[in-house]
Amino acid sequence: MNSSDRSVPPSGMQRVLEDLLETIRGRFYTASDPQERATLRRFHRDRRMLLYALTWPAAWLKRRGLTCPSGRYRRLIEERLAAIAAHGEPQRYQGFFPRYLLKCLQDHFERHGDELYDDLKHIRNALDQVFAVPNPPPIVGAVRSEAGKGS
Repeated sequence: MNSSDRSVPPSGMQRVLEDLLETIRGRFYTASDPQERATLRRFHRDRRMLLYALTWPAAWLKRRGLTCPSGRYRRLIEERLAAIAAHGEPQRYQGFFPRYLLKCLQDHFERHGDELYDDLKHIRNALDQVFAVPNPPPIVGAVRSEAGKGS
């Protein structure tokens, strides 16, 4: 990362990914002894695959033509992380956590993908996307039609 990269503020999705990585590090890569560096090294070793697992749902959504606000995306992933923490055995898959996370996300989207598709294709989500744009560009056709009325 060069100095020009550091001055650019992260986008909404980049911020979400960084927050999710911090959540994963705090939940699944904790050491009982603060001096233990092996856990921290394992987290940094796994970071690339963790990013792949965290962005896999975005590719799934894109293939289906769905848009998902960053807050909703974050909740989707955090729900899966909470389920893994509650029902999984972290010590058992500790060395393979990124692959385990990816498999859990893929299984969840396979089972609940139709529900998610229907929910995200609903008209209220399209309206939320339209109203989320701070300064939408003017609609050219509307400007021309109003200009023509005045003559």
